[in-house]
Amino acid sequence: MITKLISDIEYAFATVEYPGDYNIAPIDGMEGSEVNDIFKGKSWRDIHFEAVSQLSYALLYFKPKAFIYFLPAFLIGCIKDQKAEFGSSCDTILICFTPPDNKDKAFEARMKLFNKNQLNLIGRFLHYLMAIDIQEKSKIQSALNYIEQKIKA
Repeated sequence: MITKLISDIEYAFATVEYPGDYNIAPIDGMEGSEVNDIFKGKSWRDIHFEAVSQLSYALLYFKPKAFIYFLPAFLIGCIKDQKAEFGSSCDTILICFTPPDNKDKAFEARMKLFNKNQLNLIGRFLHYLMAIDIQEKSKIQSALNYIEQKIKA
């Protein structure tokens, strides 16, 4: 199941193009500049799953095209990280897929970029998290509800 999920994620995101060196993160703050420097010129395939947990904060700073491009590294990193502790990439992924209480243009811009196949894979990933019984089931369910709504739309 895990191997299939990982290969399906790789396939679903295989054609997503690199966003360009100047379209990774806003560089108007220290964190955005740091994220930009770390990911500039890199393929998501080159990011080792052990590094994903330490870099998970980057998901919060990515511009929409960089978010969809680098997301597979974080999804796969979370799957491969047998500890899968919250506070790591798994928790940050859930934050990124849980709709905010107020309308958020950045959230909407990211979500518009996903195709149905990618949304289905994100849904499968969330079901996987639910199955391995990570403590945050309500967070997982909230993100899953949103993704399933997007798939039906």
